[in-house]
Amino acid sequence: TAGQALTFLACVILPLNLWFYDAQGLLLVENNLWLAGLACCTLYVATVYVLRDPMFLYAVEAGITLTVMLFLGHRGWVGHLSAWSVASLVLGVSSLLLETAFPMSEDETFSRKRFGKPLFHSGLLQLVASVSILLLVQCVSWFTPPGYSLLGYDWSAGELVRHPWFAAGLWLVAACAWIFAEWQHRSKGLYTSLGIASLVLAEVTLVAGHLYYEGAIAVMTATALMFHLWLVVQEGTDTKSETDRNLEYRNNSWLGFGLLAIPFSLGFLLQIRSLAPIRLPEHLFYQTGNYYVPVMLLLWVTALAAVFLNKHLTSLWRTAYHLLAAATLLLAASEYLRDLGYGIWSIQGVALIPIAILYLLASRIWRGTKHEQSLTVSGHAALVTVVCSVLVAALIRQPQAFLPLANSRETLLLGILSLEIAAFYFLARLLSRQAVHLYLATGFVAAAIWQYLCYSGIAPTYYAPIFSLLGGILI
Repeated sequence: TAGQALTFLACVILPLNLWFYDAQGLLLVENNLWLAGLACCTLYVATVYVLRDPMFLYAVEAGITLTVMLFLGHRGWVGHLSAWSVASLVLGVSSLLLETAFPMSEDETFSRKRFGKPLFHSGLLQLVASVSILLLVQCVSWFTPPGYSLLGYDWSAGELVRHPWFAAGLWLVAACAWIFAEWQHRSKGLYTSLGIASLVLAEVTLVAGHLYYEGAIAVMTATALMFHLWLVVQEGTDTKSETDRNLEYRNNSWLGFGLLAIPFSLGFLLQIRSLAPIRLPEHLFYQTGNYYVPVMLLLWVTALAAVFLNKHLTSLWRTAYHLLAAATLLLAASEYLRDLGYGIWSIQGVALIPIAILYLLASRIWRGTKHEQSLTVSGHAALVTVVCSVLVAALIRQPQAFLPLANSRETLLLGILSLEIAAFYFLARLLSRQAVHLYLATGFVAAAIWQYLCYSGIAPTYYAPIFSLLGGILI
């Protein structure tokens, strides 16, 4: 009605009085302006009671949030992100619990069905704000050195960073809140998944301060492995309906993939940081230890075990798991080559292409199964990744390396790389019977011949007759 619309407009305009008090010096933020915000909240609550309209509960929640912000300003905690995270978490949990204060009976004036939803939705928003701040602070502090100022803020100075137990406790409270939300409102597993993710982040928070990054990767990988083993164990005792089971399988797929993607992302960032002297600032440099390759291999084995143990993955998720496993193996192999002293882009490319070929051979072994297509896609993706990485590294370090030179090691290695790629596409042609693979293989054979002709020092005037002869032989 028009009256309710005017009342809602008044609720929106009412907080402007707080700005007026502060701007005119009547009541400053430092001098208990939050009390005026508390008075606004009282008016909002009275409005809900008089009009019996649940829409105004959103105004109550907004008013309480604003009042808490003003209180933080009064205490001088505006610049402390830990205070913001704790305050948002307390508000979110309180809103979720207050929802249960309303009676379940729909005959009641203030029934939970009508007046509980605004509190529930507001609690979710406050909970998301809290965990977002917490995750932001921790991620930045983990990847910046102590005392380093980013955007004018010392991310390593907050309570969330100095006291891991405190931050882990916040994650545990958030996990309980998500599970409580799932219990109150069946979200088809979404809130449960967020709760499990919060538990994992609590685990990461505890181990991050006591272990190297490689140790954190190992712990998260072990957590992912236990989760997938738990899925296998509980599958035999599942008595849910087919619809609920399919929904649970879908939620478990992306949650299980996320548990693997977190340690993979950390491993990928560590390898990027280990290359920091090339382009990145010096403070971002990180020297990977002796345990990097073993933990990445552990992650690779875990990803493969997950995709083969989980029989209910869709083709899309199965491909995603195999792609993550292939990328993990490439990271481990690349770091192992660097440890052996073969960090040059040309040698890395020659040594990593066989991984893509092995994935093609694996697709042949699992021919006729649901893994065949996923392994084939992973092989092609691995090949493209290696080639693109070689090109980028060459352009950054040695742009002139693409100019074939006589008796040049780079020219010889590029020729070997071209032959390996040609072998990959010849194998793909035999397995898939697609003509495009034969064209690509022929093109890379020609590129390899060109590299070897240049390496041998043969004059360019002989190139055309040689390629013409080869073309005639193929015809």
